[in-house]
Amino acid sequence: MKSKYLMLLMLLIALWAAFLLIFGIRYMLSTSGQRLDTKAAREVATSVTSYHVIKGHFPASGPEEYDIDLETDARFMRMLSATTSFSLEGRSDIKDGALVDQRGKTYRVRIDTDDDGEVHCPITNEPIPGKVLVWSAGKDKLFETWSDNGKSW
Repeated sequence: MKSKYLMLLMLLIALWAAFLLIFGIRYMLSTSGQRLDTKAAREVATSVTSYHVIKGHFPASGPEEYDIDLETDARFMRMLSATTSFSLEGRSDIKDGALVDQRGKTYRVRIDTDDDGEVHCPITNEPIPGKVLVWSAGKDKLFETWSDNGKSW
């Protein structure tokens, strides 16, 4: 009788472990792309800030009263890698010279060109202290939805 209960208990534990394993792996796989996008976004933000410190200006300019948005296209990345320690060599996230996220979309970069020390958040339009914000489109490939986007802030 004891062995029957022990076998039932072991079966329940095995089923619970299988459930956790399956859904745990699915969760890790679903969020790993976002973590990689966030890491790359932070790396680009740091490199753009370094570019600003080294050159005394940003890689692009616009109307002084607004923050401007750029993309990590090939031209932008060549300019960034030529000036900072950001290397394009041997990276799996470089496609035709552009820095792309896990789904092949370029990142967006918002720069504080009005030099007020704040960049307006693309989600809420609230000011965020700093000079550069970088974000990806995320798993759904839409810049407008935010729950899955990798971002530097």
